Amino acid sequence: MASQLYQVAQLENHWLSQQLRQLGLNNDQARALDAIAQHPNSNQRQVAQRLQRQAASTSNLLRNLTERGLIERRPSPVSKREKVLQVTIAGEATVAAIQAAFQHLDDVVKESVPIDQQRALQAHLTSIAERLQSEEGD
Repeated sequence: MASQLYQVAQLENHWLSQQLRQLGLNNDQARALDAIAQHPNSNQRQVAQRLQRQAASTSNLLRNLTERGLIERRPSPVSKREKVLQVTIAGEATVAAIQAAFQHLDDVVKESVPIDQQRALQAHLTSIAERLQSEEGD
């Protein structure tokens, strides 16, 4: 059963990577863009924490998104030295496309599992994830 879960995850990741590639993004760029859209006016450090990345690699990631016109840095209303990040109009359209890809994946799952079994499947997957997370610390 674990190999089937792994295979489904691999297929999902491959499909999602293709969708992101069509948008000109990789997984990290999409995650950063989504994090900024979900938390507008975050600073670079906050985005790095959300993505669990080092500051230097986050800086390069954000520079790329800025150069592509998907996000912009603005002066912080709180601190003159700090910049906050916001998604641009072009970035909003890209975020919508990313969300549509995830919605498609969700629809595939829902169409593949009978409605009366979906809640149980979700509970089992949550249980598996929690168990694996608890074993990480061991």
